[in-house]
Amino acid sequence: MVTTRMIERYADEVAGHAPFYMRKRVRSQVIRTMHEMLTAVCEDEKPTVRDVRRVKEELGKPSQAVLMFCQEIEKKRRRLRRRSVKIWRAVMQALTVLAVLFVIGGLGSLLIGLTGNLSLFVFGTVLGALVMIIKMFEPLPDNTGEEPGADVIRSYRY
Repeated sequence: MVTTRMIERYADEVAGHAPFYMRKRVRSQVIRTMHEMLTAVCEDEKPTVRDVRRVKEELGKPSQAVLMFCQEIEKKRRRLRRRSVKIWRAVMQALTVLAVLFVIGGLGSLLIGLTGNLSLFVFGTVLGALVMIIKMFEPLPDNTGEEPGADVIRSYRY
């Protein structure tokens, strides 16, 4: 009971230094990390107040520990964003290839005389135009060279 309250109090202190939109994630991450560290320290025994204090000392002051947790959250967010950008680009590439195939297929069938219908050609052209418009508005790549999370803490002022 006492150890749980100590952990929650420390997590609240650390989360209090985080930007408002990250506080809930930072708090849960601090609690999870402290429980993992206590499990490693205590093994099968029940953690004591002394063990919790030792873990708190390892993590450091809340104002310093928040940077570590925010950086970790920011790294996860960037990894997820990179993955989703890769998927998005693959979808756009597939749609581009599909549009080109429709345009070439429509023109080819017109030239050979298989059909007098322009629907394949028009569909491919419209699809290609939509892909180009969507690509114009896709976000720029995130290529900042600095440590993730540092900008979050630096921009947050009391």
